[in-house]
Amino acid sequence: MILPESKNKLLNLFKTFLLIIIVIGFSGIGCAQAVAGSSLNTANIASTTVSVEQGFSGTVTIKDPMFNVTSNVTVNYQPYSYGSGFIINKNGYIVTAFHVLSDSRALESKNQLKQMNSSDIKWYVEEAGLLYYLKNKNPILAYQLFKNVPKTQTDRRKALERATDDFIKKGRISSNSYRSEIYVKGNALHNINTSNSLKASLIGSGNTANGEDIALLKVNTSGVNLPMSGISLNHKMNEKVVIHGYPVNKKNSTPSSSSGNLKAMAPNPKGTIYYLTSAITGEGYSGGPVVNSQNKVIGVLGYGIFDKKSKKIAGSLFLSSSYIQKICKKYGVTLN
Repeated sequence: MILPESKNKLLNLFKTFLLIIIVIGFSGIGCAQAVAGSSLNTANIASTTVSVEQGFSGTVTIKDPMFNVTSNVTVNYQPYSYGSGFIINKNGYIVTAFHVLSDSRALESKNQLKQMNSSDIKWYVEEAGLLYYLKNKNPILAYQLFKNVPKTQTDRRKALERATDDFIKKGRISSNSYRSEIYVKGNALHNINTSNSLKASLIGSGNTANGEDIALLKVNTSGVNLPMSGISLNHKMNEKVVIHGYPVNKKNSTPSSSSGNLKAMAPNPKGTIYYLTSAITGEGYSGGPVVNSQNKVIGVLGYGIFDKKSKKIAGSLFLSSSYIQKICKKYGVTLN
């Protein structure tokens, strides 16, 4: 089992309006609840919105330094990170935020959007295996390792990371097999199978060096045409927008939504165009569509803005829809 809070990462990618921007697509530190409903006619876009999750599985061998025994641990698939996405092509192409699928340790330590390689996946499987072993096989060792750790989610997560690194360094843990899997879920898939769930492949991402927090996924549609989102490159200041997504604290088969106004352009230091909206979103919304009053997608939700003074989410930043057009052109995907 994997700690769900281990995917909640503080970022310092942007400095806009003297607020701290934090990733909102993961489990962990609680974010403000999304505003239910919307006065705009966005039902069509809601029907194309899906949830996105990534998890790890494999087998791990652990050498217990206390009992001097060696054990094999099977890491069954468990969701590790959560987000949202939306279908842009009837053949099963889906846009989401890249940080939902990226290496969370690189995101936290270096503020870097980094695609996971095999060694990264191996490390996460070993961390999961160690956590399972400590909880179920040797809680006395767990107590010794973590007895002086403050009881906060961040401190516990950091302590588990340090323990994993230490076990790897001392040759006490190794992976025999390891893999990462991505699943897309939601009513938008109901014409394909009754479980409303499909395994997805990561086609690619935007220019992560410039902070383009966008990724393209593909699911096998089995010949069934999926509903598509309409895309618009037009953004009007102060217009109403609606953001759709699947908050992690509400395991619904249909997305929730939050409404607000488009407030300002907020480019990052690399010149990548984000926009600020007053819509309040929560964990799991990352990668969801930002929709204008013409029922068109104008961007991909990236980050929530945390106001240090009020200690609440004060708004959201989304990546301009021009980057949807850009990533589709990059990978030869027809865009509606």
